[in-house]
This record gives sequence, C-alpha cells and structure tokens, in this order.
Amino acid sequence: MIAAVVTITLLALLLAGVPVGFALALAGLLGVTWGVGAQAALSLLATTPLTTTNGYELIAVPLFILMAEFVVVSGVADRMFHAMSIWGGGCRAAWPSPRRSPARASARFRGPARRRRPRSPRPRCRRCGGRATR
Repeated sequence: MIAAVVTITLLALLLAGVPVGFALALAGLLGVTWGVGAQAALSLLATTPLTTTNGYELIAVPLFILMAEFVVVSGVADRMFHAMSIWGGGCRAAWPSPRRSPARASARFRGPARRRRPRSPRPRCRRCGGRATR
C-alpha cells in the first residue's frame, strides 16, 4: 500500500513538472514518514545529504569540470582540434574505424590466420584519395 501511494505521488510530481531529484526526495520522504514516523523521517532528512556527498570519490568531479572549463575558455581545445585536423589530413578517412579496432586487436590472439573472404572495396575519399572509414 505504501509503495503504491509513493509511486503515484512520484508520478504526479513528475507530471506536475517538479525536477526529478526533488520529486524523488519528496516521494521518499513521504514513504519514510508513513512507514516509521515523522521524527525519524526528519532525522533521516537531516543526515542523508551529508553522508551521501561526504565521499572522497566525488572530489574529482568538480575539478574535472573546472579543468574542462579552463581548456575551453583558454582556446586550447580549439587549437587541439585544429592541429588534429591538420595532422589527419582534414578528412575522416585518416582516422581508423573504432568498430574494427577490437576485431584487429583480438585477431592477434586467435592463432594462425584463417582464409578470409575477399572484401568489397571501400569508397575512396574525394579530397585526399584515402579509403573512407564507415
């Protein structure tokens, strides 16, 4: 019974346009209040946010976001992409296909090469003449 009421409350809050985090918190608070009482629910509400976010694993997240902002604002990201496009010849044919890389890597461990069926030729890049990777 409690689960049904909490689920209906959660869906109603989500349909009303309440952000997901707040809707989950309110529905969970309603369920805990109904299950163990208001005093325990308020005690849980006071301690849970601190214990949840007080982990050393989460320290890196804001630092990575800050580092990414520094890279974007300083223009380093634009210069890196420009350098990679120059180095790669400016066409997509210069980059290896990510779908075929694991197959090539695992082929070394399969043993002697088996006879393969001939491949159909891939189209060539119009700009540089290289093979296009699809």
